[in-house]
Parts: sequence; C-alpha cells; structure tokens
Amino acid sequence: SHTGSHIEAVTRIAEAAGGYVQAAAADRTLIVRHRYPIVPWDWPLQTPDFSLPAAVTLRESVEWIERPAYNAVYVSGEGAGVLARVRRSGTAGDFLAPMVTDPLNTASQAASQRGRAILADTGPQIRLTLETPILPEVGIYPVGSMVQFTDHGASKMGLVRALSLQAAFPRVRQILEIECRE
Repeated sequence: SHTGSHIEAVTRIAEAAGGYVQAAAADRTLIVRHRYPIVPWDWPLQTPDFSLPAAVTLRESVEWIERPAYNAVYVSGEGAGVLARVRRSGTAGDFLAPMVTDPLNTASQAASQRGRAILADTGPQIRLTLETPILPEVGIYPVGSMVQFTDHGASKMGLVRALSLQAAFPRVRQILEIECRE
C-alpha cells in the first residue's frame, strides 16, 4: 500500500529497483531510467552521446569522492520478498556493501538491478561541474546522457547527473554536473 501522490508512488517503485524518474522533454510522459544504464567499469568501451571540449567550457570545478570499492551486495525484500546476492562480474565478490532491505524487492530482477546500482556507485569518483553556453549543435545536455569531456588531451567519460540553466539577457548558460571515474 502507498500513501501519497501518484508521482511519489512511481518514484518509490523506480528507487526500489535502482532507478529514477525523469519527465520527457517533449510530451507528458514519465521515463523510468536506471541510475547506471551502463556500469562505470564499461564506460571506456562506450561511444558517448556527446563530446564536450574544454574550449567551450566557461567554468570548471572538480570534486574527488572516495567511496569503498564494494564488489558484492545482498539485496532483500521483506516478508515474501526475495534475497539476491549481486556480485560484480570478474571479482571474487568478497568486499560486501551493507545489505539493502526494501519491501518492494519482490522479484529477483528488481533486486538484481538495485544491487547493480549499488555496486556501480562505489570506488573513487570525480564530480565535474561545468558551465557551458548552449551550443546550437547540441542544445541542452540531458540528465542521464553519457558525455566525454576533453581537457588538454585527457578525456573523462561520465554521466550527466544534474543540469541547471542560468539566463541573464542576452546569455543563457547550462551548468552540468557529471559523474566520472578515473
């Protein structure tokens, strides 16, 4: 059972499976997205949705985040739920994250996806905050898109986690928060 609005219910269901809810840009549709559609250890193999050279960046800040490098987690339902041990492939699965219990984890696939999101959000991370103009070729970088940022010949691949717009006539800027890995 749920007490609250419809959007709160949808958000809660998405969170239980390691996701989030995003409004579609062009119509009245909700999109449930996985927090990590591609796990960070596979990012170097991916083609980015967008490339962003440092030359068009007006301001840049970097925050280093150190999280434990968990490689396994137990995800459990409550009562009639499931119990899933999710392990990062290619590892021994010997460094366990704290167990996650959620009453909405009633199917193994949802528990597996929640565990995947937990393991993807581990280890050393970089949070890039970039201010750029809105380029006609790209427009606004959507939250959840994969961006490759190149600065002095070095590239970082990451996911856009947050976006804000600043408008002061005649200029409009976007501020991107991008989650990256080394």
